[in-house]
Amino acid sequence: MTTFERKTYMDQINEVHLFFLLDTSGSMYGQRIQSLNMAMRNVAEKVEELATQKEVSALFHVLAFNDTVGWKCGTSATHGISGTELRQKWQDLDANGGTNTAAAIKEIIPALTVANLGHHTYRPLIVLVTDGESNRPAETVAAAKELSECFKTTRIAIGVVNFNQNELDSFACEGLLGKVGVFGETLGEPVLQKLVFPVADASKLGGVILAAGATSLVDNNRVQSDEPVYMPITVDEDDGSTGMPGPDPTDDDDDETAI
Repeated sequence: MTTFERKTYMDQINEVHLFFLLDTSGSMYGQRIQSLNMAMRNVAEKVEELATQKEVSALFHVLAFNDTVGWKCGTSATHGISGTELRQKWQDLDANGGTNTAAAIKEIIPALTVANLGHHTYRPLIVLVTDGESNRPAETVAAAKELSECFKTTRIAIGVVNFNQNELDSFACEGLLGKVGVFGETLGEPVLQKLVFPVADASKLGGVILAAGATSLVDNNRVQSDEPVYMPITVDEDDGSTGMPGPDPTDDDDDETAI
């Protein structure tokens, strides 16, 4: 199934929808937009692999925004495509113009209803990637508040270099951030926090986007779970770098998989 259809609440749909809101304003020019293009191809492949292992359909929706907003690769708010199709159709994004984050957020709100989503196995994941303050911060905060009151979702904000902390805090939901070492060892207890992640080096963007995408399929991202979503991040203690997702400790399977 690649599109939302009207479903009764009791239907159990074994799929997850991933929405990516991608800032393509002029400040994203250069390494930032290059890293973003590479990251989107990678997350499509890796999340699809993880979804296949869990026997779940992962459907991608990609919205690019600057002064205007536009859906990419044939997707829309109500039409998602597979990771394979996303990689085949992907055309590199360019960077120019301003940052109309409020319009991007409002664009996906109409799809986030019980009538459209029915009773999915997993909550929709919404990932915002931006590197600056929006054109109208107050409108962005208001749109984020409206989004938070919609159908239950997991919302992750990734701020590249320069960003408005208040805007991203208003967008993101709370979750449990768990740090694991490069060999899968747990590093301390998970911490409840807003799922906002600063990326000081654009070259690290891919790992954080991948971690965000993988979060869509952890067990306590299921719709029926009332627990905060768990987001595992691998930490290299030698250099302090973070990014790649670690294993999901909420997974009941014996063969936990890290990607």
